[in-house]
Amino acid sequence: MNLNGEIRIVVLSRGWIYIGKCYCTDLGQTFRIDQAYNIRRWGTERGLGQIAINGPTENTVLDFYGEIELEPINVLHTIVCDEEKWSEHYKAKRKFDD
Repeated sequence: MNLNGEIRIVVLSRGWIYIGKCYCTDLGQTFRIDQAYNIRRWGTERGLGQIAINGPTENTVLDFYGEIELEPINVLHTIVCDEEKWSEHYKAKRKFDD
């Protein structure tokens, strides 16, 4: 997997779903999500693809997590997002007190 900071929705084992800037590091041994948000509530009528393409809806609930590192085996799949639609969330590096 060749990732270089693309904004993607990442579906993990055990039902966890995040969105963030994704990197695969250490020759594929580590998967990292920078500026990660847990997608607690999709808020969609047409699934995750809807918010990947159109950005979050007024009913989408995101919880900021910061940086997450995990083993790539836990990644079930990723969905490429429209970076322009998500740009408001990724203008500057966010901190927990924002």
